[in-house]
Amino acid sequence: MKIMILYAQAGGGHKKAAEAIAASAVYDDETTVQLVDALAEINQLIDRVICDGYRLMAKHIPQAFGFLYQKANQDSLLADLMPYLNNKFCHLLLPAIEDFKPDVIISTYHFATEMVSSLKAQGQYHGALINVITDYGLHKAWLAEHIDAYITACEEMTAPLVAAGVPTERIYPFGLPIRSSFGEIVDPKQARTILGLLPQQPLILLMAGSFGVNKVLAIYRQLTALNGDFQLAVITGRNQKLYEKFQTEIKRTSKPTKLVLFTERVPLYMQAANLLVTKPGGMTITEALASDLPMVVFDAIPGQEEDNAQFLVKRGAAIACNKELSVSDAVAMILAAPQRLNEMQQAARSFDKKHSAANIIALAKTISTK
Repeated sequence: MKIMILYAQAGGGHKKAAEAIAASAVYDDETTVQLVDALAEINQLIDRVICDGYRLMAKHIPQAFGFLYQKANQDSLLADLMPYLNNKFCHLLLPAIEDFKPDVIISTYHFATEMVSSLKAQGQYHGALINVITDYGLHKAWLAEHIDAYITACEEMTAPLVAAGVPTERIYPFGLPIRSSFGEIVDPKQARTILGLLPQQPLILLMAGSFGVNKVLAIYRQLTALNGDFQLAVITGRNQKLYEKFQTEIKRTSKPTKLVLFTERVPLYMQAANLLVTKPGGMTITEALASDLPMVVFDAIPGQEEDNAQFLVKRGAAIACNKELSVSDAVAMILAAPQRLNEMQQAARSFDKKHSAANIIALAKTISTK
């Protein structure tokens, strides 16, 4: 069986989800997988405009992004424009599809999903289409007529999909697909020892790569000013500028801090941590939930990240910061109430979606034989 997995680099989550699904099929000799960057495949200029435009708006003018996000989720010209454009450009995906000849296409990016749906409507693709929604709230951009299965982050998304006209039997609340290493159980003290951290001291993990430099430095300063016996680990990802700023900043505090640039050991850091401070990106919070890790989330981008934060709060696995509640106040509140931290950890543990990627591959096999 051949599976094509489509993604885009408009934010890191779509690609990470696609890679997790692909990795789960590696040991299956009967399955061949091809990963395709859908926007880069159709047109390099379109790819840059959409992906760079998303990053620019989400980082620098999030309120404008939120406005467009909401408009596109209503009956509006903008909402009608996107399906029209996807229908116009869908033929540009056809060469890759005809070359690989997939039995199933799995898409983790809504525009790509809509393009493949259009190709099915035109009779140019006859295989199955699986749509992986990479957030915890539904947006109409994820809806299309010729989708065989919807993979959702949680059961709470079933009712909105049904209300939108999707048959219940096409909805699979498997969770967002993540690397299998996030489901591995490691004793926190052992994980800290492996990472060169203080094994007996609680750890607050700050994941900071996609934030503005000044904002995250301010949060770090607030955290180091808190009373309490804890250490910090700061992961800046590929943000070299932020990493260099932190190299100077950590010299000014007595609070033990480990600074990390890009690392493949995020699963181990999450196992080592008692609390995660982060923005509520869909993949990051899914990885934390799989690691039974409570969260303090802040600066949610209006739109999908607000949905993600709301989901976490309702589940009891996180505290969402706002104008009235700062990150340091939220962390101080948790540190002062160990029972609350334990309850948040139990809430995270109860959300068990660790095997989503494998379940998606199994579903693809089932669908391809129908």
